[in-house]
Amino acid sequence: MDRLGMSVVCLLVLALLGQQSSAQTTAQTTAPATTPDILSDLTGATPWALAVMIIAAQGALLCIIIGFYFCYRLDNSFKSRESAHCLGYIMLFGCFLMYGLAYAYVIHPHEIVCGVRRVGMGFIHALIFAPMLLKAVRIWRVSRRDLDELTPMSGNRAQLLFTVLLLLPEIVAVVQWLWIVPPSAKIVYPSGGDPATTACGTTTQDLIMSLIYVMFLMFLTLLFSLLACPSDLNMSESRFIFVGIVFSIGCMVAWMCCLKLTDFPEDPVIAIGLLCMATIVVVIIFLPKVCLLCRLSDDEDLEELPMSYMPNGYSSGTLDREQRSYSPRNYDY
Repeated sequence: MDRLGMSVVCLLVLALLGQQSSAQTTAQTTAPATTPDILSDLTGATPWALAVMIIAAQGALLCIIIGFYFCYRLDNSFKSRESAHCLGYIMLFGCFLMYGLAYAYVIHPHEIVCGVRRVGMGFIHALIFAPMLLKAVRIWRVSRRDLDELTPMSGNRAQLLFTVLLLLPEIVAVVQWLWIVPPSAKIVYPSGGDPATTACGTTTQDLIMSLIYVMFLMFLTLLFSLLACPSDLNMSESRFIFVGIVFSIGCMVAWMCCLKLTDFPEDPVIAIGLLCMATIVVVIIFLPKVCLLCRLSDDEDLEELPMSYMPNGYSSGTLDREQRSYSPRNYDY
């Protein structure tokens, strides 16, 4: 009986150990996917993510260099407190943020990352195209009326106020969206036995709908820049704005069509679209201004420049109309 009892005890122990080992193995193979930490896992191992991070870093650095160069030249050469330079700085800051937003599509979705994506997509676009719209409107108004009639609304404070007013609808829409539907990350189980991944709780349709106000700003910018194209004010800046907005609209339509009509992954398409959009604005809107400043070593160099390079200003001052028309002190950067 002792031997029989010992055998039964041994069998029970072995059965319990085997059941526990089997349960642990099953738990390891069927453990649910968890949402990765915000900084624990990047998609940087993939070629597209590495390319996006490199280009975004270079673009952001270029924006910083252009901004500091403008600050240095405007302060040491033109010495103007009356021209509205803030619109250009706001646009440049928006391009810098757009390059940074591309990194949010390299990091695996997380509640914070999804919130940054939702806030940044519409707000950063509006931060670029609202000042661009104001620039086009200013050039169009000045080309139609006398300079002295526009001086009260040409300063930095007035243009900054108008920019904030144009940004308010986008800010209200983003805050309401975040309040009604908080950002969240979900686990996606692809078919075909692929490993589970994470994705933001918003759909492609939600993303496109969040850009409706931005599309409205872009349409108005296209309209007023087209109306102002015959004007040579600000070194024909309205023509650069028109070309830039046309390419920007084409870029936005392209990446939206890729999302809706193709099977390309969402993150790389949006990240590449953001890089293209920011690069278009920097190259078409700001690089011509950099070239102009490089040609002007100081104010006395104006006489050596051909008339086609003369920046036509339109802000207030003590100069007469002819002097204001050809002085770089009043150029709106």
